[in-house]
Amino acid sequence: LCDWSSDVCSSDLVSAFVCTHLLVRPWLDSSLGLDPRGAWTRRLLDEACRPNPDRIACRAARFRVDEDGRALARVATWNGSGDLAHLMGTDGIVRLSEGDASVPAGSEVETLEWRPTRATEVKER
Repeated sequence: LCDWSSDVCSSDLVSAFVCTHLLVRPWLDSSLGLDPRGAWTRRLLDEACRPNPDRIACRAARFRVDEDGRALARVATWNGSGDLAHLMGTDGIVRLSEGDASVPAGSEVETLEWRPTRATEVKER
């Protein structure tokens, strides 16, 4: 999942919300007899985005299905983990590996929904 040795789960509101879905939600699912690993799915990036150069990042994103039936993810505008308003209209999390280079549009990324969407896993061609 995400790198827990870093400050991913700091005291900021957005970090707390994301960590709830990464840590508390699996615990609750497990206690209900559900698969605690969650429904991580693969989607294609709708537009390029820049990862964190030092650690894995879990960023809020919007999901959609394009006219060809491909499941897409677009990382939301990022104003820091204290900016709760940037979560409005987002559907879940995109997991980005650490790196210096921009992740190009069309790259497959792992995603986790926090609200149901019809944007499902990438279809095989």
